[in-house]
Amino acid sequence: GTTIATDAETEDAEPVSKYMLLDRLFKFIRAEEKPLNPVLAGYFSKLTILMINRKQKQIVPYIFGPDSDILDCLLKHIGQKSISEVLQKLMNIVDTNFDGDLAAQIQEKKQAVLSQIIEKLSSDRDEEENMNASEILTALMDIKQFYAMISKRATLQKLSGNAFAENGTVESRAENLVLLTKFVQIYKEKQQNS
Repeated sequence: GTTIATDAETEDAEPVSKYMLLDRLFKFIRAEEKPLNPVLAGYFSKLTILMINRKQKQIVPYIFGPDSDILDCLLKHIGQKSISEVLQKLMNIVDTNFDGDLAAQIQEKKQAVLSQIIEKLSSDRDEEENMNASEILTALMDIKQFYAMISKRATLQKLSGNAFAENGTVESRAENLVLLTKFVQIYKEKQQNS
């Protein structure tokens, strides 16, 4: 009879790992091309968000692992709405749901991502990057941990600098103003409540 070659026997088979399917899925955002195919980006986003909602314990160590480049790849494509939605979802993951090292790693990576999102607000970025970055930060500002990070003097100076930059683009200035306004609003509420 005929024998069917297993994957391991085929010559250029990818190494079998427990993350093989995730590797295949995330290969999509590792692409250098910009923008990514918007239809595929939409499917990618829906599937990834579904997995974050339903299989968090499995997918989070993959995304936030020490050697993972997933967050960097997502940041690279933040100009695409569906990709920025995945990034926002990941920023909302509660690190206290995870143990020791992983929790610390999640927090550390989130801080790094936050500063990179703030970089996307400058006028040398395109309009879509400005808008999506601003939208993520606006949503995150309601979370205590992120509010604390955003309310650091250096961050507020950067946002003000962008908002009032003479050579800044209209979009960049507008999105930075949106964030500063939101910050002031939350700050006022905090003052009234205390």
